Amino acid sequence: MISIKNCFYILTSIFLLSACSPSGDIVRFRLNSTDPKDLNDQQLEQLNLALVTEKSGAHAKSVDLKTKSIKRWQQTINGIPVANSYVHLIQKNGTIESATGQLFQTMDQKTQSRLDKITRLVPELIEHAKRRNSEINNAKKLYPPEIELVEDMMGLTPVLVLKYVKQDESDVMAMHLSDSGYVLSHNSIGYHLVNGVATVFTNSPARSDLAEVVLRQLLGDGTLTSSRLKVRSALSAVKSPTNEFKFATTEPSFNEVQTYFFMNRTLDWFGTEYGINLPFQLDVKTHVGGHTPSNVAFYYDGNIRLGDGDNSVYKDIPRDPTIVAHEVAHAYIDVLSGLPSQGEGGSMNEGFADFFAANMLNTPRMGEFSYLKRDFKRTLDNNLLAFKDFNGGKYHDSTIVSGTLWEIRNALGPNATGHLAIDTLTNLGPGGQFVDFAPSMLKAVEAGHSAAEVLAVRRVLQKRGWIQ
Repeated sequence: MISIKNCFYILTSIFLLSACSPSGDIVRFRLNSTDPKDLNDQQLEQLNLALVTEKSGAHAKSVDLKTKSIKRWQQTINGIPVANSYVHLIQKNGTIESATGQLFQTMDQKTQSRLDKITRLVPELIEHAKRRNSEINNAKKLYPPEIELVEDMMGLTPVLVLKYVKQDESDVMAMHLSDSGYVLSHNSIGYHLVNGVATVFTNSPARSDLAEVVLRQLLGDGTLTSSRLKVRSALSAVKSPTNEFKFATTEPSFNEVQTYFFMNRTLDWFGTEYGINLPFQLDVKTHVGGHTPSNVAFYYDGNIRLGDGDNSVYKDIPRDPTIVAHEVAHAYIDVLSGLPSQGEGGSMNEGFADFFAANMLNTPRMGEFSYLKRDFKRTLDNNLLAFKDFNGGKYHDSTIVSGTLWEIRNALGPNATGHLAIDTLTNLGPGGQFVDFAPSMLKAVEAGHSAAEVLAVRRVLQKRGWIQ
C-alpha cells in the first residue's frame, strides 16, 4: 500500500508548483524526499485535488524490486488521457521516498469546446479516415477509437487516435486525427522483436579483438532500439533495414553500435546477477557535440549522453566499457536509492557507479582505454581513508567509497559484494551522507550474510576509517 499521506504531499507540491511554472501550462518536478509534517493549511486544502490525479490516472503500472516498489500513471483531465504526462513514484515499506513527473494544467474552455466537437464527430472522422486510407479500411483489426489531449503551441488540443492491425498482421499502427480530419501523425506502435548482427569490440579495444555479435530483441525498425534501450546519434542516425550493424572502426556509426553493445551487456548483467531490471527505457545519444570534439559523459533521469572525446583528454569514449557501464550504473542507483548528483551523496553515487562497472568488468581501473593523460582516470585499488582523506572533491571522495567496496570484494567475492552494494544503496536512500555509509552497509550485511562475512566487512570498514 502507498502511504496516502505522502502521496497527497507529493501531488499537492505539484499543484503548488503549477502557479510558478514559466509556461503556465506544464509542470515538471523532481522531489527526492517528502515529509508530511511540513504541510500547511493551504497544502492540506489541496489534498483532495491531488488525490484525483492518482485515482483518475490512466495506464497505471507498478514494479516491485527487492526492497522498493515503483508506481507510475498517466494524467487524465476530465477522463481524457494527456499525452506525455506521467507521475513516477518510488516507495519503500509503503512510504513514498521520491517522485518525478510531468503534468499539465486544466484545459481551458476553448479546448473543452474542441473536445466536445471531436467527441461528437468520432463516427464521421473514422469513416473519413477509412475513405482516405485503404490500410485502415482493410485493417485486420480496428481498435476502439481513443481521444487524447496533446500539447501544442496553443496549449492542450484533443485528437482522435485510431489504432489498427495491418491486414497482413505485420504491424500495429496509430493515426492521430484533428477535429477537422487532418492526419497529424501516422506511425508504427508495434514492438518488433528481432535479432540484429553487429561488429564490435567485446571488451576494451586494448583487451579484445573485433567480433561479430548478435543484438537480441531489437524492435526491428532498423534502429538500435529495444524495449530497454534506445541509442541514437547527434550526427546522422544509424539505420539498417536488415538489422545488420557492421561498420568500419573509422566510421562514426561504429561508436553508436559499440555503445549499444556495452549498454545492453550491462543491462543483462544487472538482470542476471541481481534480478533487477530498470522500469524505464534508457534514452541514449552518442556523438554529443556533433563535429565539435566533446568529452561529455553523463546520466540524468533516464538519459545518457556520450561524446566521442577530443583526442586530447579522452578518445573514443563509447569504446571504453568502464565509462559506458558506469553511466548505465547511475540509472540503477537512481532507482535503488535516489542519491543526488552533488555533495556527499553525489560522491557516493559516483563511487557506487565505479564499483558496479569495475565489478562487472573485473578491473579496478576506470577510463583505462579512453583517458589519455595517464594510464587510467581513477582506480578502485587504493588505500584512501574515510574522513581523513576526504577533501570535498566529488570524484576524489568517490574513490574512497569505491575503494572500500573493492577491498570488500576482495574479501567476499564479486557476487556477494554486488548484492551487499545494492542493499547498502537501498538503505542509504536519497538523503544518504558519508556518516550513513557504514551503518547502511552494516545493516545490509547483518541482515543477509554469514557471521564470517559480517566480520570481514567490519574489518574493512574499520581499516578504511569508516568505523572505530
